[in-house]
Amino acid sequence: MPGATGRSRNRLDDTCGRYMLHPASGNLAAMKFLVGNIAPDIVSQLRNYAKLMRLDRPIGIWLLLWPTLWALWLAGKGHPDPGLFVVFVLGVIVMRSAGCVLNDYVDRNIDPYVERTRTRPIASGAVLPMEALTLFAALGFIAVGLATMLNRPAQLLAIVAAALTIAYPFFKRFVSIPQFILGAAFGWAAPMAFAAHTGGTPQLAWLVFGATLVWAVIYDTFYAMVDREDDRKVGVKSTALLFGDMDLFVIAGLQLVMIIALVLIGLRAALGLWYYGAVVVFSGTDAVPPVARARPPACRLLRSIPAQPPHRHGDIHRHRAALRIQSVAVRFIRRCSTSPACGSRDRVGATRRAVRCNDPPVASRRGG
Repeated sequence: MPGATGRSRNRLDDTCGRYMLHPASGNLAAMKFLVGNIAPDIVSQLRNYAKLMRLDRPIGIWLLLWPTLWALWLAGKGHPDPGLFVVFVLGVIVMRSAGCVLNDYVDRNIDPYVERTRTRPIASGAVLPMEALTLFAALGFIAVGLATMLNRPAQLLAIVAAALTIAYPFFKRFVSIPQFILGAAFGWAAPMAFAAHTGGTPQLAWLVFGATLVWAVIYDTFYAMVDREDDRKVGVKSTALLFGDMDLFVIAGLQLVMIIALVLIGLRAALGLWYYGAVVVFSGTDAVPPVARARPPACRLLRSIPAQPPHRHGDIHRHRAALRIQSVAVRFIRRCSTSPACGSRDRVGATRRAVRCNDPPVASRRGG
């Protein structure tokens, strides 16, 4: 055994000797040796591969699976084909895993410098880049095998899905809207599901695709807002950087677009009142909580509003609108018993923090 320590070599020799003299007891000893010395390393590396595929964080699988199931149920008019259901669920898991592996491989020289990603398997050295490529190739072969079980229209769309998956990690370096590429990749399962079920891609399929694309841009922009400063330093582009201080307003507009798309889907598919009731509930839960959590502390929103009136005539209306928004935000903070965004636990603390955000320094308030 090249590279084995003297102790390991002696233990292996003893094990082999006992196996030759007493086959039954030797077999048991050999198994104990394998489990105690080799199996832990294998299990540990398998865990690293699972982390590389984000299997320990299944929310990404759900975000990709939900629109896929929407499309399957709509295409099957409430009764999707069981075989297609299995193929698409497995395809979601495989393609999401492959996308994560490729993304980490492409970002292997960037992730060590980003606080949130420096502990990822490749960035931390737990998985070698060549191992990641091998794993990506294996997942790709599995995806190809699943695609062969679909009809020709769905197979042609699967090629586009693969191209979007491969392109996304590279788009972050050249365009400012990589979240739209990610959204297209996540939403492409919708036309694929319709094509596999009906042989075509009707207007309803593209409405589901559009709603999914906008949805992915919304939540991934929130995600990118966490890495905004690190992305700016390393040169990675994102919609969080593109939207800048207007990010929450743009996201609110995108949320409105998604709600309209969901309503159009219901009209096109002739869905009932239960569907529209769910859209109403979604509208309330989708718009308010993300805005409250988006940019902690909330004081940053107040700091982005200019303290002095603009000198250019064209900025007067925008300035007045900003002041109205500022006053609404301050009143909202004052009325809240708790403010998770500012980390306060009482009404007085939240109000004082909100006031301190826009107040001038204490010395200037006192005249020097």
